[in-house]
Amino acid sequence: MAGGVFFWEGLLKFVYVNQGVGRFAKLGIPFPAFTANFIGYLEIFGGLLLLAGLTTRLIPIPFVGEMIVAILSTKISLYLGTSPLPLPPAPPQGMDSVRALDLSIASTR
Repeated sequence: MAGGVFFWEGLLKFVYVNQGVGRFAKLGIPFPAFTANFIGYLEIFGGLLLLAGLTTRLIPIPFVGEMIVAILSTKISLYLGTSPLPLPPAPPQGMDSVRALDLSIASTR
């Protein structure tokens, strides 16, 4: 499962500029074009290796480093309200969320 997530997130860095170079530039990460491409390739090939069950003890090491940098550079500033990135959409509140849950449960029956 984790391999699939990394694989698709790596692909998105090349498909959508705002997910790759644009996001890295907004965050002030040095050499955004090189860094976004490097991370994108790492996620694609590392994700495929995880999906194939190869190097499952080695490839998580750079992924852990990547996740630490991602949390420190994006999530903390989003929480504090100082992020240059737009806020994610808010989940449904109140009765809307109850109805959405009811509909999702009803559709699985």
